[in-house]
Amino acid sequence: MSTPERRGLGRGLGAIIRDTTPGDPLTVSTDDAGHGRTIEAKLVKQLANVGLDLLEPFKPSHLGYLHLANGAEPLLILRRPCLDQTDPTTAYRLLGGLDRAAADLEHIRYSQLDGVELYFVPSRGPHSAGVHLLGTDRPLDDSTRAAAERRCRAVAQVVHQLHREIEPDALAGISTRTEGDLVVAQAILTDTSGQTAQAESRSDDLATAVAQAMVAARGNGLTHKVTRALTVAGDRHAVLTVLTDAAGQPRLGFTVSDAPPTAVAASAARRAIEG
Repeated sequence: MSTPERRGLGRGLGAIIRDTTPGDPLTVSTDDAGHGRTIEAKLVKQLANVGLDLLEPFKPSHLGYLHLANGAEPLLILRRPCLDQTDPTTAYRLLGGLDRAAADLEHIRYSQLDGVELYFVPSRGPHSAGVHLLGTDRPLDDSTRAAAERRCRAVAQVVHQLHREIEPDALAGISTRTEGDLVVAQAILTDTSGQTAQAESRSDDLATAVAQAMVAARGNGLTHKVTRALTVAGDRHAVLTVLTDAAGQPRLGFTVSDAPPTAVAASAARRAIEG
């Protein structure tokens, strides 16, 4: 239950968003190759830390995320407070609150702990669920609380996407070619009203070119911030795409699969676009 190592995705979304040029890739230790559960746990921790970074602007005194995947042990990422610096009674009450919230994923729970306002915000995906813990030294006003709860649920979805199968039609409308050292991605996408749009993008990174082309073709006011990719255990690929909407709110898409890299990149971008 200690605070996870901050590396890879967990190096901080603020840094990732500011850096829209290719930089350090997302990382999972090659020592974990072949150990599916270990790799999955590391990815959950890294993705959860991306979400926790996005909650830091609310200046929380308590911050954490409890992940509940089907068929796996619960995984708690507790950034604040450190349990080894918390008295047993306070730790018991804090973990008890998380446990009660996990038993009722339909409702947000509120409580107080030693003068701290605690918010337990549940989320659910196709194959996993979770609870974000957010604690503040003073009550949030209604609009700020609503914004914090929306952000908790939005960032939780990127963790739940870890357990989601890639879409069979992930490559629909997507093609790539090379021009010298660059990858040129073309996206021809049709929206729900039947309108078709086309766009191209060039980048020295395949996943970035695909994401940028898809956003340009069907972004609906979204801005591409960054796309990061890695190879997991030799034959599985993982891609995280970060977009922002017109109000500056983050939209994240994540896919991990043994499908071809272009399909994985297109899937992650599509998930971010569709929210």
